[in-house]
Amino acid sequence: LVYMQYVGGNDNTSCSSTPSGYQCDVIESGASIASPSLAYAGGDTGIAYVKGNAVRYAYPWDLTYYPFDRPANCGTENNPWRCIDIVNPSGGATVGSRVALAYGSDDTHAEIVYSKRPTTKDMLMRASYVGSGGDCGGDGNTGGFNPQPVYRWSCSDVDAFIDNLADTTFAVTFDPNDFPVVSWNNKYTGDSAQRLYISYPAARVGEGPGWKKQVVDGNAYSTTGIWNDISINSAGLTSIAYIQPVFRACPTCPVDATDNLKVTRQFFKTYLPLIQK
Repeated sequence: LVYMQYVGGNDNTSCSSTPSGYQCDVIESGASIASPSLAYAGGDTGIAYVKGNAVRYAYPWDLTYYPFDRPANCGTENNPWRCIDIVNPSGGATVGSRVALAYGSDDTHAEIVYSKRPTTKDMLMRASYVGSGGDCGGDGNTGGFNPQPVYRWSCSDVDAFIDNLADTTFAVTFDPNDFPVVSWNNKYTGDSAQRLYISYPAARVGEGPGWKKQVVDGNAYSTTGIWNDISINSAGLTSIAYIQPVFRACPTCPVDATDNLKVTRQFFKTYLPLIQK
């Protein structure tokens, strides 16, 4: 796992024998490292990735900021990082080969989306940074004579009924108010085709605890939402790009089996008052 950053100048050869202004550092090495996802916001950097059967998270380490119970354990001597497990399931459970990381205004608003198969069913999961009091992402210990791990992330499902992880892709972003929003495709229980979904905290729309889930696009005759990616602008309006490899408008309509690149966008709604005498 390599982190490349622009440091200026034109004499750095850590990335290539051709000098440049970029610095490349090995964050972690070993077999079965895959699918890094990088986030940067508010001067904070983080990388989520898969290593073996674990979803891991790496962040730059600073001696003046992190206590002795959270030492640097990856990166290089000149660019130290700390790498932790978010989840490392056992008992036959496995994680998928892809993750997605997003930051809000900084790294205290962080969300990692990943897939998991506890035993026989597929699930889309999320890890939310909570600082302490979570149930995953152990990082450091409490003080005293009986130190305990501090779980700085909270893990729960986005969609507990994924039809086939091989067909499901996903993305995550934050809105301007630091609420995470997840997009993914799935053939949900009772569906006959893949549809495009989004999910977000109910508090984002003033509806209290829990998360909301809704279909954005798709019908019973089409395959919709493959390779989706999501973005939210400064006004809080969402855009999602995705592939629809099969489209059919009705049971007897012609089938369009070409790969169609689609985008869905939110717009402001304006209502005019009606005055009646």
